[in-house]
Amino acid sequence: MDVKLMAMISLLKKLEDDLSSSEDDDELTMLMLLRTNNQRIKRRRPNGYAEDVVAKYTPDEFQEHFRLSRTTFEWLLEKIAPSILHEGVGRPTIEVDKQLLMTIWLLTNQETYKQIANRFAVAEQTVWNRAINICNVLVSSAPQFVSWPEGNCVGEIIEGFKQIAGFPDVIGVIGGTHIPIKAPRNWPTGYACGKKFFYILVQAICDHRGIFTDIHIGEVGAVAGQEVYAKSEISSMMEADVEKYTPQETCLLGNGCYALTKNMMTPYPDVRLTETQAKFNAIHAETWRISDRAFGLLKGRFRRLKYLDMGRADLIPVVAHACCILHNVCQIRDDPPVELSELNNSEEQILSSEQTQEGIDKRDYIAALL
Repeated sequence: MDVKLMAMISLLKKLEDDLSSSEDDDELTMLMLLRTNNQRIKRRRPNGYAEDVVAKYTPDEFQEHFRLSRTTFEWLLEKIAPSILHEGVGRPTIEVDKQLLMTIWLLTNQETYKQIANRFAVAEQTVWNRAINICNVLVSSAPQFVSWPEGNCVGEIIEGFKQIAGFPDVIGVIGGTHIPIKAPRNWPTGYACGKKFFYILVQAICDHRGIFTDIHIGEVGAVAGQEVYAKSEISSMMEADVEKYTPQETCLLGNGCYALTKNMMTPYPDVRLTETQAKFNAIHAETWRISDRAFGLLKGRFRRLKYLDMGRADLIPVVAHACCILHNVCQIRDDPPVELSELNNSEEQILSSEQTQEGIDKRDYIAALL
């Protein structure tokens, strides 16, 4: 036992004996101070995992535990470290690399806050505070990692999509997924999708590599894909600046939940299809599948998204958005893929019957080419 601690215990016993026959206020104060100090010594958390164990991980071990490579972690740390705030004055500062490690562990695992606090030798509240802070930093840094294709990238993306199945002039594929969440305290029925589940929706457009080029988060419950798209910023921006967002007569590919327009190609309704229409649908589906794969990778890597158990409903979009940004970081850095998570979007999809004549004509034209 620590010599200093033994001396304190001995002094405590002596003071307690003396206090039985004395009402000296100074001695009582000293006893209380010593007891408090003793409790603090007992509660002191040892360092270990982040400081010692992680440092000894091989590249493969780091990848296995944190779901991204060590080189990607170090690259990201360099990018966002200046924006990561330290602990407040009067508290021990947590190194920024430990804060980022702790946050990534939280997002890539489903451990409780208590388990994560014990692993990283910090308080539970510290886990929450540091993780939310870093998620906010990632969201504010989004333009570094999420951007609409311009210049030479446009040609690369068009060619990349064409190489998949032959579909021409695609600038991106659009899709969505539901993130299960804890029933919010206020307005829980608004988040309900069916009778038992609560969701927040993520809509994203991705390129041929599965990198998100636009992210929209915030709609809740059973909302149609076209309704989500209509409320998203990218929808109004595409209408306002067609040349910027659909250059070279390009278009998005969406499933049957979206309206058919000149800039959004959807499949033919699956009713008495001609051979040409059936072939169009098959090639469309194979190309559009990139969206499902991107969301499968997202949830496979950031397993916290399988169920976000958070009391603060206003912070749920921040955490989901941060995961999407980290997904892009891993894709941009060509990190090894993880196993795909099944999306389990068991809710019935709400198909759209909206279409424009320009959209009908363009789809027929492409179908004839294919």
